[in-house]
Amino acid sequence: MANEIKIKRNNSSTVIEVVSGLDTLSGYTSVLTARPAVASTGTTFSITGSTSGLPITYMILPVHTNIEPATLNYDSTHSNGVNNYTSIQSLIIIEDSVRW
Repeated sequence: MANEIKIKRNNSSTVIEVVSGLDTLSGYTSVLTARPAVASTGTTFSITGSTSGLPITYMILPVHTNIEPATLNYDSTHSNGVNNYTSIQSLIIIEDSVRW
């Protein structure tokens, strides 16, 4: 699946997304949200991205991935309080790790 993220349990990863369709992300807050299913009401974790122009950097940390191995749904959303955009909806796979 396009934009699928694979990461080992209790590991870190930097995810960089380049948004198309918007001229600027100035005034927008970008959030990567992961949950067991798209229609789930609970959230496994949520990360606010940092921006520099149109690229967004999400830092996935061990605090986010220290869970039992799982396949989660995630999306990357951008909001300025008036307009909301979802640029990615895909899977994040937390894989078992030998050490952790």
